[in-house]
Amino acid sequence: MINVLYPINPKNIRSEASTVCQLRCVSYPTAQGNIKKDIGSDFLKFNDFKRLVNANPWIQKIELSNFGEIFLNPEICKIIDMLIRKKLPYMQIMAPI
Repeated sequence: MINVLYPINPKNIRSEASTVCQLRCVSYPTAQGNIKKDIGSDFLKFNDFKRLVNANPWIQKIELSNFGEIFLNPEICKIIDMLIRKKLPYMQIMAPI
């Protein structure tokens, strides 16, 4: 555990729900292989996300994904359902267009 002098309680976070993408957009870093090389190619696990949200009740906004197609994540419905049930005030879903 890291001890800090001043606790950090962010109200907004970004969590990658998926770094996997089926598209091959030439200008997108995922299609170029940069994301897989730098941070890996995988999906956010429901239990990991649940632990993050429950441990940080001050979070008001969660942006899901940016580098991959979140709807390829086999647990995305469970993740979104949990956020709806927790009545999180603001949830943003980003997906490649």
